[in-house]
Amino acid sequence: MTDGAIPPPSPYDPGAPLTPPPATHQVVVKATRGTIFGQTIFGVLLLLLGCAALAVAIVQPPPEGRVVVLVVGGVFSLLGLLVCLTLKRTLRSQTYTFTRAGLEGTAAVGGRFRLPWAALDSVTIETWEKLGFWETLLHRRLHLARFSYLLLALRPGADLSGVPAAWTTWKVVRLPFWNRPELVHALAYGCRTFAGATFQGVSVR
Repeated sequence: MTDGAIPPPSPYDPGAPLTPPPATHQVVVKATRGTIFGQTIFGVLLLLLGCAALAVAIVQPPPEGRVVVLVVGGVFSLLGLLVCLTLKRTLRSQTYTFTRAGLEGTAAVGGRFRLPWAALDSVTIETWEKLGFWETLLHRRLHLARFSYLLLALRPGADLSGVPAAWTTWKVVRLPFWNRPELVHALAYGCRTFAGATFQGVSVR
């Protein structure tokens, strides 16, 4: 038997909240220490394996297959270098500020932007259900499950300047962020509070 009270709406649902909204809502998106540590170790290991293979192929080349060892060493070295270079992007934090006028933030590639709500047809958050490691591999979702996306559908003919002006050729802008429940919850709250009916909810895949 219930007391007849109406449960509060889920922060993932579309529509404005019932409580009076704050003046602003800010969400800081940054990688966890585990993510940074894991990427650093992975990049260094690839570099060490690649350099070791190249050293063996040059100093003590095997009787057969020297070319194969050189190629494998080169590939591992390049992959390790790429992982280490992308660490700079992983370390970069992003801040999204929700106001009554619109959304302000930093694009993943750098550069601040400001999008008024009037320039958006819809706002949706797309996230991926966290599965077990082997189940994730089976569904080939290891990379996809790491990120969620803030999907911004631009209104045709919207007058935008700065970074958003380059987005007008796209139908939907995808802003990635780490797939963590607290971030999805915080961004969904900001969308529900300030975007109102423009927010279409959270799509969980």
